[in-house]
Amino acid sequence: MFEHLIPNIVQKESSRKTSLTFYIIALLIAVGIFISSLGIDKGPLTSAYSYTFNKAEVQVNSKDNSMVPSVGNTSIFEFNILAKDNNTFLQKLKIYVQGLYKSTIFNDLKIYHNGVQLGYDAVFDNYGYLYFDLDNYSLSNGNNTFSFIIPSSDVNIGDIIQFSFEDPFSIVLSHGMDKSLFTPDATFPLKSGLISFVDKGSIYTYLDNFYPFFLPSNISHKLVSFSLGSLTEAVDIYNLSITCETEEYLDASLFVLLNNGLAISQGYYNQKDGIIDFILDDILVLNNKEDISLQLHTSKLLKGKYSFVLNSINGIGFSSGSDINIDDKLFLGDIYVKDNFLIIEDNNKYTSLSEGWNTIKEISIKSVNDSIELKKLSWFLESVATNLEDIEIYINNNKINNFTFNNNILTINNSLDIDKEGVVIEILINVSEVENGSIVKLLFDNILWFFDDNEYNEDMLPYLPLDPVILSSF
Repeated sequence: MFEHLIPNIVQKESSRKTSLTFYIIALLIAVGIFISSLGIDKGPLTSAYSYTFNKAEVQVNSKDNSMVPSVGNTSIFEFNILAKDNNTFLQKLKIYVQGLYKSTIFNDLKIYHNGVQLGYDAVFDNYGYLYFDLDNYSLSNGNNTFSFIIPSSDVNIGDIIQFSFEDPFSIVLSHGMDKSLFTPDATFPLKSGLISFVDKGSIYTYLDNFYPFFLPSNISHKLVSFSLGSLTEAVDIYNLSITCETEEYLDASLFVLLNNGLAISQGYYNQKDGIIDFILDDILVLNNKEDISLQLHTSKLLKGKYSFVLNSINGIGFSSGSDINIDDKLFLGDIYVKDNFLIIEDNNKYTSLSEGWNTIKEISIKSVNDSIELKKLSWFLESVATNLEDIEIYINNNKINNFTFNNNILTINNSLDIDKEGVVIEILINVSEVENGSIVKLLFDNILWFFDDNEYNEDMLPYLPLDPVILSSF
């Protein structure tokens, strides 16, 4: 009754055999076509290579950079191939170039290997790709730096370029006598930084440190230290000026500018405009790889306040030949010449931590002349992997109790009169359960002191903040 619902088993088995035979034949034909295609040249860069293994690595500088086209040639792209042995060869390169540029920029592109020009020409297509066919170029065992160099005349100000190896097929290498093809070890895509071309470089400045308090004397003092650097191109500095604002009479006081401890120029204070002008007889060269630190010295400053500002820097760009100045003035600091202030000396020599009592800090504080009121002195105190049981503080070997320890801040609340003889302050801590890796840290927090009815803090004292102290049980 239900015979018409039973499949014809014989017919199905026959059909399956026929289909299977067809699929096997089709697969063999496809494999044959694929194998044959491995030997076909597909243009400047072939994707028909077999495997990747760790015989080479490639790196690209991804830092953005602005450039001033130099006289002659300009390097626009660098990458490095680290070959793991002597049997490594570079076959083909494919680089995608994006940005704002004219394709004619690559008309005379040359490729260099470790500073030596190679005789291979680039092919640039309509889709933004550069191709190099290097045909078994032998790589050195180790680093191989490649550079793309173009004539500066081909560069337009405002051009922006970025190079990238998009995938492993962008760099074809081979290995061994049989020239087995492989790709380098890298995380693709590999992109360079954005390269932009500008008409001239620039100068930047920053403050290193300044020394706010000095005694009136005929001894030369270092007032301030600041640094200069250049971007894009080297700059020859021939002049700089510093403004000094003060209510004191400076007359034609002499200021000296030093570099690495050597005087490079001297200038005199101009009463009319408050400017100290420094003419450099020997030009100071700023390169774009290393900053230069300068120090301002003087003597015979009268008691009072002096504010210093780096007003201008004049130089000539090495590549552009253009005049270059700083865009913004740099405030160097307020200097106070006083006949009295505090001097703090750190006598600390302790580094090890042990069970029980440990000395963690010893300092000396004295005044230059008359007595000064020390109102407050505080530190940040923290223990790690140990228990802080107790704290004791001694002033001139006398134990004091007028201090607080809250939220890791240790504060001496004693109001002390500090004279020329000074005081010695000693801090001791009692710790327990000290183990390997236990640490106690003490960092300078703040100081308040009064003189001539004025309040000052650590910003107005030389050599502060003090260096941190770390006691450890390692």
